[in-house]
Amino acid sequence: MKRSITLKNNTAQLKVLAGFIEEMKNDWNLSPKTAIAINLILDELVTNAIEHGITEPEIDIHISFELADDVITILMKYSGKPFDPTVCKKPDTTGPLLKRKCGGLGVHIVRTLSNYCCYQRNGNENILTIRKNLNKECG
Repeated sequence: MKRSITLKNNTAQLKVLAGFIEEMKNDWNLSPKTAIAINLILDELVTNAIEHGITEPEIDIHISFELADDVITILMKYSGKPFDPTVCKKPDTTGPLLKRKCGGLGVHIVRTLSNYCCYQRNGNENILTIRKNLNKECG
């Protein structure tokens, strides 16, 4: 099964994405936990793309989903500055909250909730592949 969505380059589109994931949850009979994980992963990645990667207002974000063999594969593509979340340092999650350095927790959430995350750069395009195994919960 396959689905796809194209989002405009603004954070108001996160509500559109959440609604799309809810429909997909119902159509594909996904657990609420899986749908929430997918929404958190994409909320973080789309927000990072909009706030840090995309430099032109007319650039869209394309996201496709494929469900096969109890694995959801998510492919997210957008043109903009290179950003590879797979090489970001792991944040310190052990110290007191108020003394921790800002940043990095969103990418940590993506890593924790997904089973696989791969980044590619093709010309000016960022391509992220994320897999969520339905038989093995993460997080």
